Amino acid sequence: MSVGIPDVTGYERAEALQILKQAEVGTVRESRTAPPAAGVGSGAERVVQQREVEGGVELVIAWERYEQRNG
Repeated sequence: MSVGIPDVTGYERAEALQILKQAEVGTVRESRTAPPAAGVGSGAERVVQQREVEGGVELVIAWERYEQRNG
């Protein structure tokens, strides 16, 4: 990461967004990821990856846990 862009990997989504807003990093893009056949996400959404992009930063978000679907 560039100097001045805080590393928010591992933070809960809401806290990460607040930190990046306060740091005025520019545009914050989000994408989601999950394991194959993950089921329903539960727990907190966390930042699992962060990368610098033109004009800001992109966060990859995942749930802490996944519950198997019944049926």
